[in-house]
Amino acid sequence: SRPNWTGTYESRDIFHEPFVLFGYIAGITKRIELTTGIIILPQRQTVLVAKQAAALDILSGGRLRLGIGTGWNDIEYEALGENFHNRGRRSEEQIELLRNLWTNEHVTFKGKWHTITDAGINPLPLQRPIPIWFGGSNDKLLQRVGRMGNGWYGMFDNLQTGHKMIGTIRDAAII
Repeated sequence: SRPNWTGTYESRDIFHEPFVLFGYIAGITKRIELTTGIIILPQRQTVLVAKQAAALDILSGGRLRLGIGTGWNDIEYEALGENFHNRGRRSEEQIELLRNLWTNEHVTFKGKWHTITDAGINPLPLQRPIPIWFGGSNDKLLQRVGRMGNGWYGMFDNLQTGHKMIGTIRDAAII
């Protein structure tokens, strides 16, 4: 509702909470894969995401793929009291912590934004770890996909741009 707003959505557009919606969908389906596209990870508490995703993975029989991004809308970060400018670095730490929480009964972790001392989530997900796919298109994100991702939701206007983006992912990948 802001004057001169140029975003891709506005206040009238509906967004359901993905973990709640997918919990419902998991209960009425048996085979389809559930893929968030995408959860803005730096806007959420990491341990809570780990617990919610693990529960959804169990309820769905291991059909969850967690799609994440860092977002583009600084207004959302302002409303949550979060720093828009460190969201990429924060998400990298979050991914490391998520994978630790999904694969270990007890975790000790000390990062810039997270501290956990000998704690964990229970139950652990069926997939250990849950696959993480990234959405986005800037070079820093593409490098993060290559270093840390299980997949990428490609968004590009033409084949030449797509090839360049895939090259950036490939060059950053640890093979």
